[in-house]
Amino acid sequence: MRTLAQTDRKNWRRLTVLQLSPIGWVLLAVVTARLPDRYWVPILLLSGLGLLYTGHFIDNWPCPRCKMRFHRKGRYGVITIFRFQCANCGLRRG
Repeated sequence: MRTLAQTDRKNWRRLTVLQLSPIGWVLLAVVTARLPDRYWVPILLLSGLGLLYTGHFIDNWPCPRCKMRFHRKGRYGVITIFRFQCANCGLRRG
């Protein structure tokens, strides 16, 4: 069974990978531009689903300390995905 610290470390690593995923989307766009047209629709569908998942995951990321959303304050706040501290309690990332 994992401890809370191991789970948090794994989740922080996953968040970092997801925050760097726009680099992968740009590389995918470059590769897709060189492929025949018949591959565009499946690649666009998969990349769109991946982008939606990434946005949903980052938006709903809970702070380990205050259990509120890490990247935005309140329900209608602005989401800053490269935030290094919690928008609510100020916990530093990492």
